[in-house]
Amino acid sequence: MPSIDPTVFISPDETVALSLRGQQLVVLDIASELERTFDLPAPGRLIAGRAGMFAVIGQGEPVTVTVRAFERPDEIVASGQLDGSHLAGLNGEVVAGLPPLIVIGPDVALVREMRGYEVRRLGSSLPESLTDLEGVPYAAAAPDDRHVLVCSYRFGREMVTWDVGSGRVAARIELTGMGVGCGTFRPGRAELWIAQADTIERIDTAASQIIDARRVRNQPTGSFVHAMAFDGDGRSLAVGHSLRHPQPLPGTEWPWFAPSGGQLLVLDADEFRVTHRVEVDHWLDGLAWLSDGRVVAHEWGETGSLRIITPSPGSYELHEPRRPGEWNWL
Repeated sequence: MPSIDPTVFISPDETVALSLRGQQLVVLDIASELERTFDLPAPGRLIAGRAGMFAVIGQGEPVTVTVRAFERPDEIVASGQLDGSHLAGLNGEVVAGLPPLIVIGPDVALVREMRGYEVRRLGSSLPESLTDLEGVPYAAAAPDDRHVLVCSYRFGREMVTWDVGSGRVAARIELTGMGVGCGTFRPGRAELWIAQADTIERIDTAASQIIDARRVRNQPTGSFVHAMAFDGDGRSLAVGHSLRHPQPLPGTEWPWFAPSGGQLLVLDADEFRVTHRVEVDHWLDGLAWLSDGRVVAHEWGETGSLRIITPSPGSYELHEPRRPGEWNWL
């Protein structure tokens, strides 16, 4: 699934990494690189808290929030469920250890108040630019914990940011080409980096404008950027570049581009230049950095695993972005 929020999490002591695979919580022991899995009642997503805690946001009806500890990920410390205008069942120290803003959907979020989490909603419909042309809108919490960023996975022509206090759209960023497949906020900077198919774009969130962009290919090979993650100081950007190879559809002469492994690229974010490159045998749809420079990656697919990759010095040519009106081939 597309995401701007992280999808792979590292425990504060860097002993375990977490991700989701369908309705399973995947836990990787970093020292032994062995995996364990735990079943979940519904599909969902992860959010990190403080003091070694994290939460699973269950996407069933009603929406649930289960709080767990990295050291005992199979045990539920506390749980709550969405009940009208608030999140029932979570309060006190448990709530204090979770983020001030939890996004539930493109137009609904939970804001931490003194008595617990209260529901905040966008006071108007989402713009048609996010929902027409088979658009698939999704959302992420901005680093200031006061805004929700909404974009579309397919064919979205803009991103919007709405203020959880007023419920109003606060900013819009016009996009060209495909929808936003992934993204990540840059630590210590007012920047959001996104990927639209094969194009990585650097956005100044204060000015709400794209300030730089590069493509990972200049031929219609079907490859695309699948995941991105910054290291702790925001200088290095890990990029999962998913490759394809042409393969004819059965009974036709029409080709489609089948999965064909991928590569992990590491960019110097200031120079927008590749400094490290590793070829891998699977698509990577989730990334997180360890403090020693290694990267924990989640392999795409229903049977995908967590793995640890050590980036090797290497180069890879990035290309200028498309000109206005240029054909946006896949």
